[in-house]
Amino acid sequence: MGIIRKLKIKYQLMIILLVLLSIVCSIFLLALQVSFLIYDKQLYQQLERSLNLSVSDIQNEMDNMEKLSLTVALDYRIQEQLQLIQKTSGTYENVKELEEFRNTMMVYLLSEKYLSSIRFVGHGGYEFAAGQDNILLDDRLKREALERAALEKGGMAYVEPSEHSPYVLGAREVLSIRNTSLEDLGTLLLQLNLAPLVEKHFGEVDDRSNLYILSDGRLLYSWGNDRRLTEADLAFPDKQGYRIAKAGGWRYFVAYTTSDATGWTYTTVLPYDYIFSKKIQLRNVLFLVFAVLFVSAIYTSYRFAHTITKPIEALASSMRIAESGDFQQLSPAAEKQMRTDEVGYLQRRFTVMIQRIQYLIRENYEKQLALKDTEYKALQAQINPHFLYNTLSSINWMARRNDQTDISKMVEALSRLLRISISEKASVISLGEEADILRDYMHIQQIRYTDRLAFRIMIPAGYDNCPIPKLTLQPIVENAIKHGVEMMLEPCCITVQAMEEENALCIVITDNGPGMDEETVRRLNRFEYKSQGTGIGLKNIHERLQLLFGADYGIHCDSSPGGGTAVTVRLPKEGLTHAEGIIGG
Repeated sequence: MGIIRKLKIKYQLMIILLVLLSIVCSIFLLALQVSFLIYDKQLYQQLERSLNLSVSDIQNEMDNMEKLSLTVALDYRIQEQLQLIQKTSGTYENVKELEEFRNTMMVYLLSEKYLSSIRFVGHGGYEFAAGQDNILLDDRLKREALERAALEKGGMAYVEPSEHSPYVLGAREVLSIRNTSLEDLGTLLLQLNLAPLVEKHFGEVDDRSNLYILSDGRLLYSWGNDRRLTEADLAFPDKQGYRIAKAGGWRYFVAYTTSDATGWTYTTVLPYDYIFSKKIQLRNVLFLVFAVLFVSAIYTSYRFAHTITKPIEALASSMRIAESGDFQQLSPAAEKQMRTDEVGYLQRRFTVMIQRIQYLIRENYEKQLALKDTEYKALQAQINPHFLYNTLSSINWMARRNDQTDISKMVEALSRLLRISISEKASVISLGEEADILRDYMHIQQIRYTDRLAFRIMIPAGYDNCPIPKLTLQPIVENAIKHGVEMMLEPCCITVQAMEEENALCIVITDNGPGMDEETVRRLNRFEYKSQGTGIGLKNIHERLQLLFGADYGIHCDSSPGGGTAVTVRLPKEGLTHAEGIIGG
């Protein structure tokens, strides 16, 4: 859960929706699987019931054959005919009785549809058959049938079909019931043809089905076109049931049941894919529909989460831009494009807040700039410029007249310095003019400190037209003299050097003074020290540079104890890109 909470809201929503969707899909798949299992079970049971009905019909036909044989054996008229046939052997009466007996047998034969023939074997050496398949009974089957019938003593005996003979042969001795003598009058043989019987009952179920009849694991009869299953595949421990069998790479549905009357096992076999083809087609269609719905749900979840979180992400992006202080990149959305819900309310409130902040910043900047200009002009107005110029001019002429060259040069430098400093020209001058101010100021200081102060200025002529606020470098050099020359016994060397960076022009003022510790440098760069006296402090210069040129420009100090101090003034190479409309001419 901790990892999920760290994700974006969009992904959290998608994970929640996908989890819910997975739960619903799992329940759906489970219900679908259960329904298929129920369907399979019902189908198995239905096929098993169909098999039982077909087996019951076959068994009924065999029962009918047994009942017919019993009816014939107990028919009083037939018994009289058989006794007369035995008594009148070789006479005309014998032939007449035999013909009458044959006609009687034909009547019984025609009463059963699937009974193919009736044969009677007498003890007097005579035998006759009625029906269309009477020629198929060979001596081996007849002898086996007679032996089994003799063992039953008037009961029904069966000779099972084989792979070469699809007939069930029933045999019953006809015993005389007259005077309860139970005299053996002969043996009645009936042939039941399984082929049309099976075709009628199983062919109507499905023409792809296969039937196997087994007795004690031995195949008695098979019907159908598929012969892949062997006797070993059809051996089952229980009497009734169904299962799935495999043979030759194919799967088969097998249903089987065992007849209590004969002990035969009836097994019906159907191709699995054929039985369940509709179910498989239905399952494939359902899975296809499910896959389409699942993909659609994922896409809908993504679109839903994206629709909800898109305005929130846009608002967060705007907040990050506002946090950096670059309000120019913010482009507030149109009122008609904003949402009407809680997110839309936040967007509108944020837009109003940004507009208010921009207004306050602009108003504050303008007030601060006006205040600085007012203070600066008030400082300039403290002394009448014309009075100072005239006085310094008189001092200069007096010094020349008395051959005081140093005094004359010092007065001239001070006059130029004051003329530029307190003039009412624009507050932004060229770097060349600022360098001239610095040279005049240092000329005066070098006369004052003599050999204790050395000064070098290295500004290439190509940078002379670069704009700079007036009196930017002089206060920094003045601080270097104050904290360098006055705190040192050895000579102090001050260097002013211009160097170009990628997007800025840097003026570096260095000295070999005592330097400062790390904490003092940190506080100085944060402008936590107030300027002393009425001079222009470093903070004032830094703020004017940023107001004119932007937040990327200003002052930075580097120093270490005993390693001197370096103050870097960072100016734009392209001029007043941010000062347009603020600085007058």
